[in-house]
Amino acid sequence: MAEHLKLDQLLSYGDVTEALRTLSRQCIWYKSGTEVRCTVELPIEDLKLVFRLLHIARQSTCPNRSLLALKLAVRGYCCDQYHRDVVENSRLDQELACKWQLDMPKHGSIIDTCIEKKNKHRSSDLVDASTLSNLLEDLTIGEDKAPFRRHKCLPNETTASKLLQRIPKKELEAHQQGKLGYIYLFTQRVFPGMVKIGYTNSDVQKRLSYWSKCGHGQPCLVQSISGVPQAKRVETLVHHELSSFWRRERYCRLHSSAHTEWFEIESARAANVVAQWVSWMNEAQPYDELGDLNMQWRSMVQTLIMNEVSVTSELLMDLYTFRTDDPYLSTII
Repeated sequence: MAEHLKLDQLLSYGDVTEALRTLSRQCIWYKSGTEVRCTVELPIEDLKLVFRLLHIARQSTCPNRSLLALKLAVRGYCCDQYHRDVVENSRLDQELACKWQLDMPKHGSIIDTCIEKKNKHRSSDLVDASTLSNLLEDLTIGEDKAPFRRHKCLPNETTASKLLQRIPKKELEAHQQGKLGYIYLFTQRVFPGMVKIGYTNSDVQKRLSYWSKCGHGQPCLVQSISGVPQAKRVETLVHHELSSFWRRERYCRLHSSAHTEWFEIESARAANVVAQWVSWMNEAQPYDELGDLNMQWRSMVQTLIMNEVSVTSELLMDLYTFRTDDPYLSTII
């Protein structure tokens, strides 16, 4: 079970104003019990909105409106990929907003804090203070009760980019020691049309038992494939190929997190993609002893990227088949 969330996992009000002074776009979340920040960068529009909201919070004469602006600022300065749902659904946004409200009088105006940057950055990077005075009147919080949201991949995250990444040393060593994993898919009655796709290095039934504790009933296993080399990499490749179907469960109270391995897709279609990635990894053996995609496959993937061809498990499996069937192709692929 994950640790309960704490206020010290997020930046203080003073730290946030300092971050805005340098126009830092980094998510304000700290990993539990560590000094490691989330590395996701916010879109510049999100940063502008946080700037507006903190200015509004300071200028408002109504404590409740000020708190509302701070609450939205907390959400806005957390990445939408992983941590915005967590702070919202754990009510950490409300708790941190209250803390910021108490700390706010100890610090200068957000306008004063950032004014010196106007000569060092494009005018579009900062918000004109004269446009902010009435913005609070339009602020509302629409609480979205849907259990899932669309998962947003980072701009540089694609199936091809994941293929080209070196396999981490720990995973590589496990593979070299002959440790193989499992890829599994399951559904749950309370979430019709949704499929969860994950991997494990231990018994699949134990993993399903773990997920059953989330409070949605017993998972219904759709597919389980054993003996998968580099199972974590296979899981990653499956997820990114199915990125248009990728959803995240907004918040799990048991695990204090937003589970991100759900897909709104037919089970059979998802199972087919999984099977093809497993087959390609088993048959093509595309990674070398250092964990890098070998020269032939790296060259092929880079060629596909250059020609703007989508990299899929079906395409790679076809290329592997053509390569093994044609002696000439085997020398160039």
